[in-house]
Amino acid sequence: SGGHLLDHPAWHQIGLGLAIIFAAFGLSSGFRRHGHRAPLVIGGAGLFFMVAALLVPHGLFEATLTVIGVSIVAAAHFKNIRLRTCHG
Repeated sequence: SGGHLLDHPAWHQIGLGLAIIFAAFGLSSGFRRHGHRAPLVIGGAGLFFMVAALLVPHGLFEATLTVIGVSIVAAAHFKNIRLRTCHG
C-alpha cells in the first residue's frame, strides 16, 4: 500500500537534507544580521540528533532522536527570530 512509501528510510534522508539546507540558510542569515552564535550552536545540536536518528535501527529510539532534534532546531529558529527582532 502507499502508506509504506512514507515509511521508507529515503524519506528520512530527504527530510534531513532539506532540514540542513533550511536551517543553514535561516540560521546563517540571522547570524549575519545579529552576530550571535547561539542559534547556530543550538541548531547544530538539533541537526546532530537528527543525523543520529538515521544511524540507529528504525523504531522508537529513532523516532525519539528525531523529535528531540526537530524540537532543538525549532528552538534555535525561535531564538534566531527573537535576536533578529531585537537587533533590527
